[in-house]
Amino acid sequence: MTYLYGPAEDTWLTVRAAERCLGPAKPKLCIDVGSGGGHVTRVLSEICGAVVAVDVNPAACRASKSWGDSACCDVLFCFVGRRDSAVVSNMPYLPPEEEADDWEALSIYDYYFTEKLLSWVAVQGPRLVVLTTSTLGLADHVAASLELLGYRIFHEERSHMFFEDIVALCAQR
Repeated sequence: MTYLYGPAEDTWLTVRAAERCLGPAKPKLCIDVGSGGGHVTRVLSEICGAVVAVDVNPAACRASKSWGDSACCDVLFCFVGRRDSAVVSNMPYLPPEEEADDWEALSIYDYYFTEKLLSWVAVQGPRLVVLTTSTLGLADHVAASLELLGYRIFHEERSHMFFEDIVALCAQR
């Protein structure tokens, strides 16, 4: 069965943060990691010189193709960034409650996605980073890790939803 993460509050928070943080910089390359249905990818295509949507879900790769290049793979193993690029991710951030046995679970629960993406950022060193996470997940860890990697968080957006805050962090080197 095919599953695509549909746009929700975290999607729109990521879009607002990307527009605010990347718009003035106009990066030559933006990498949308975990592109899902391509909603963030579409916005990035209006801001950035080029966009690459990266996802492990084949349906997500197909959905994002109309807005830029698409790489259907795990970003840690398949994609080399550039130091002048920007990486954007509305990360799956909820603590796992079930086995990772379908695309829906992989798009919602953080099965080491955050750690893999932060490792990729550490190695590739993109100039700008926009990451969306939650206080139910690893929001404080993401902020602290970015700072340890030499990034300065210059903008934060929050949206309170029931029992969590969804947090979009914009950071630059």
